[in-house]
Amino acid sequence: MISIYVVLAVILLFGVKVRIRGWDDGFLSLSNTKMLQGFCAVLIIIHHISQILSDSKQLSFFNEYGVLFVGIFFFCSGYGLIKSFKTKDNYMQGFIGRRLPSVLVPFYITTFIYMAIILPFNPMPSLLQTILLLTGVQLINPHAWYIVAVVIFYIAFYFIFKYIKNEKTAFASMAIFIVCYIVSSIILRHGPWWLQGEWWYNTCFLFYIGMLIARFENRLTAIVKKYYAVIFPLAIAAFAVMYKVSNYTIGKFSYYAQTETASGYPESLICFFTQLPAVILFVAVVFILCMKITFSNIILRFLSKISLELYLIHYLFLLLYKSDIFLNITNDLLYVTLVVISSVAMAFLLHIIDKPIIRLITPKGGKTSGKGTFC
Repeated sequence: MISIYVVLAVILLFGVKVRIRGWDDGFLSLSNTKMLQGFCAVLIIIHHISQILSDSKQLSFFNEYGVLFVGIFFFCSGYGLIKSFKTKDNYMQGFIGRRLPSVLVPFYITTFIYMAIILPFNPMPSLLQTILLLTGVQLINPHAWYIVAVVIFYIAFYFIFKYIKNEKTAFASMAIFIVCYIVSSIILRHGPWWLQGEWWYNTCFLFYIGMLIARFENRLTAIVKKYYAVIFPLAIAAFAVMYKVSNYTIGKFSYYAQTETASGYPESLICFFTQLPAVILFVAVVFILCMKITFSNIILRFLSKISLELYLIHYLFLLLYKSDIFLNITNDLLYVTLVVISSVAMAFLLHIIDKPIIRLITPKGGKTSGKGTFC
């Protein structure tokens, strides 16, 4: 199983460029961030595999790290919106028609695939439940929650930044909206519907962090460059400490608990307020590192093109290769290999199918570069 780590290292480090004295001023460019997200999509697959192969000591390293990689996605989505908003003329014109198809087309295509493959082997759902699954109101793919969340944020962004002309007020309104979203999810607790579960909210504030970084990018980058030798090791140390605190808190308390701590706060809040800073610090460490190190190669560029489809389709193979009906693979290395290869191959095929459909339904004059979720 150690070969998995070798393969991941090769994917990430092949062609890497290290700058001792200079800087990669394009470390937050669309191409760089999409390559990073493509790699994170693979890491999320390994994370989900590690949860299924819970007895595998070799994969236990990934068991708790998925939340960090999702934080990268949210950060890049928020950053990309504000960067485009500030640099592209008439960006809000046709925003909904241009942005939403780029994420909803892959979402619904994969939903139909899941239903076509999974439902025949399960009790026939009622007409109402079938409609709920087809529309995505109820998710047949639980990992598709991210698409729902980011679409909600896109719509909020559109109405806030289109109709509120004062920039400070618009940013404050977006922050209030995301906080309300988080509070609503915490109140709804766990269940089968939208916003029910800590994964819906424990990293989503990175969307707003990304927006802020895009707004103050020049000033913040200048400060980090000036004090890089101090800021980078401090960020690593702070992340290491905060991540240990977060793991301790989640181990002692629980997002699922319905009780309050001795201090009177719900256990879910204790978990959230220690986990979120750890995720923020992780994202900070990654992008501060990318100011000096550029990760770029043909594999990462390929993964960057299919990251959304890869994220959406891999759950299908997690199920199929541990199914008594299809295949029940008992060899861990074979299971990991087949899940990853099948997911990548299917994601590539889906990407080929998605592109013309998105182009067809995107309003003329509207342009979209890649998948909007990961811009």
